[in-house]
Amino acid sequence: MLTILLAALLLSCGGESDGPGIVVSPGSTSPTQLQETSAPVSAAGVVDFVGSGDFSGLVIKAEGLTAAVGGRLRIIMDPNPPAPFQGNLSPAGNLFTLTLLDRNGQVVSNAAGLVTASFPYRPKVVAQAGKEPADLRLLSNGEILSASVSEERAVLTAAFTGFSSFIVVFELIPPTAQPHPLPLIEMAWDGYVDAPKIMDPTGKLIADSARGINIVQIGERAMLQARRQDISGHDYTTFSWQISTRPDQSIAQLDELGSRAELIPDRVGRYEVSLTASNNFVSETAAITITAGSYSYAEQSGAVRNYCQFCHGGIDIEPFDQLLDIYGRPILRDIVGPWSQTNHANAFAYLSPLERNNTVCLNCHTTGFLFADRSGNVNDDYPEAFGFDDFITDWNEPSAAGAAAPHLTGVSCESCHGPGGSGAPPPSSGFQHDYRATLAQGPCMACHNIDPDQQIEGRAYFYGWEGDLHIDSHRVRDGRVRVADTSPCYNCHVGQYFIGRMHNKTLVPADIDEPEGITCVVCHDPHGESGHPYQLRITGEVIINLRNNGGVDDFTTLVFDAGNSGVCYSCHNAFFMLPAVGVDLHGNQAEMMEGVGGFTYDRELGGLTHGLRTVPDKCVRCHMIAEHEGEPVTTHQRRLFEGEDIFTGTDYTIIGCSTADCHQGPLALPATGNRFDYDGRTTEIQASLEALQARINQVVGRAPDSVISPNYVAVATLSDAELTAVNRAAYNYLFVIRDGSFGVHNYPYAAALLELSMADLARF
Repeated sequence: MLTILLAALLLSCGGESDGPGIVVSPGSTSPTQLQETSAPVSAAGVVDFVGSGDFSGLVIKAEGLTAAVGGRLRIIMDPNPPAPFQGNLSPAGNLFTLTLLDRNGQVVSNAAGLVTASFPYRPKVVAQAGKEPADLRLLSNGEILSASVSEERAVLTAAFTGFSSFIVVFELIPPTAQPHPLPLIEMAWDGYVDAPKIMDPTGKLIADSARGINIVQIGERAMLQARRQDISGHDYTTFSWQISTRPDQSIAQLDELGSRAELIPDRVGRYEVSLTASNNFVSETAAITITAGSYSYAEQSGAVRNYCQFCHGGIDIEPFDQLLDIYGRPILRDIVGPWSQTNHANAFAYLSPLERNNTVCLNCHTTGFLFADRSGNVNDDYPEAFGFDDFITDWNEPSAAGAAAPHLTGVSCESCHGPGGSGAPPPSSGFQHDYRATLAQGPCMACHNIDPDQQIEGRAYFYGWEGDLHIDSHRVRDGRVRVADTSPCYNCHVGQYFIGRMHNKTLVPADIDEPEGITCVVCHDPHGESGHPYQLRITGEVIINLRNNGGVDDFTTLVFDAGNSGVCYSCHNAFFMLPAVGVDLHGNQAEMMEGVGGFTYDRELGGLTHGLRTVPDKCVRCHMIAEHEGEPVTTHQRRLFEGEDIFTGTDYTIIGCSTADCHQGPLALPATGNRFDYDGRTTEIQASLEALQARINQVVGRAPDSVISPNYVAVATLSDAELTAVNRAAYNYLFVIRDGSFGVHNYPYAAALLELSMADLARF
């Protein structure tokens, strides 16, 4: 067996690139991440392979392979090798596995011959580790082999006889820490469900939440989270925290919890917390500043208001109207007006009289509520703090405080941005402006992570977004922030970019100090300025462009009503014009739902399922409805099943499907097994995918279960007609696979695409 290995880090968005992309096997919703190509063995026993696309830089020259004449060299690339690979050695390129097959497709053992191979490596990985190309080595069965390095071509070349495992590595013992794209310290949040509880004067337990921002109230828990690894992926083994500076008279201490630490400020002012994280290779130091204050309070003509309203109620004074945010909006526009119409602004007013006197409810429905009795003496441990609870004179009727502090009823600006007061008691709280705009989920999840089994006075809430993949969409698998200047991934994977698109503003990486993933405020406008239901950034019509036969400049613009799933459709489409035969797909769920974008062989395909307007909210109807005590409740969990995949899952969330106008009666979903397999349709699509996969591989000359590539241009044995046909079939195969629903989104369309491709391949 001929096996050559080259390991690597994949620094791309979601692991996809211009060549053969991620491959998902039909029986699973998880990508295998393997990509495949091959090279023929000539009648003289020679292999002459020069890679292109994802395999660019891989060159294999071999001779004397007489046992494999008429066969081929199968090349499989895995972009996820182990790191560190062995001891202090780390990989520097992609992982390739090469297998020599004879003319019958059987593995050739004990193959003899001479091989000269050039292995591509990643200069960026080497540079980030503080290494030079000359530091690279070729590792074979634990032994270092000599090899030549070409810095210009970013390859390492070696000649050898006998076949074993090979991997390009470098020794990772840098003398100092290398710069990392992620900060060493970040603020963490602790929401209602998980936060410890503290007792109010009446004995009720209220959440002691942490909001994940570094502007906090006196007495509020500030949680800090350290990055756990260095630039090369090695875990830090020690974390040393300390308070570098603090306000006068402060006796606040850090509670160190390994890679986490907690600080509860006890005086108004700034606290600088430093951290040194170390392992056997590096020691890295960083600091973060936490500002503690109180909630603002101002009296103007007898009215009580917070300071934010003075400027952000909309002022038209030059030159302030020229101050713009990164999305091109005036910073001092009227934000208070639209916010005042939102549920947040009226959170206190919406409470029933009974709920208004329940401190458990006031904990989230007012601003600055924090009775921090951590000592258990029924007294507020932080009398300098200033929030809603400081106006309560009768804890049996705490709602009366609303009359004295109307600016603290409801969820106001400072609930999310942090307190803007300097701490002096009423009638004036003073003013400070350590304003912080963040897309982080912490300020929302401090209250909104209540799960359905956490009953509060008979009410149930269900929010699951905090564990969703969307939150970390701006990071690749090794934890690094996506930083490509022209990366199309930014448009959907970085929250600020997505909001920019909603405002027709094209951002560049320099515009964004702290990239975030798809958090709550990316989809929902917290100020209510969008005017859309549920404060969504966009609803209703979404445009999808489709390519005509004429090419890039010849396209058709289609408008689809996505209802309240407009935000979903805005990202979950391919983000370029389809069909695009020869290109791998990513996020084509909107096209599948609407029955467009597949290669139709000039046929008119009709018969939509869940793209019909009878499902007005498309994605939302199924993915954001869950069941609690037999009743549907809103959820942000998104997943409709638990388990390895939809064919073996055991816990299904289908209440959004099983409504009176959908899957009830004769249209009911299966009671057991794959609950989505209505009328055997997902089983049928799975079988069709497997059949098409085998047929494509038969035409190409590969094993039936070989992964499907989007483009087979590198297969020299294919005629022009065969190449065109297999690429079209591969496109439709991947169109269905990448959608991920196995026909649930649009069974007729998926079935028709697979059937047409099978029929076209019957010519060969």
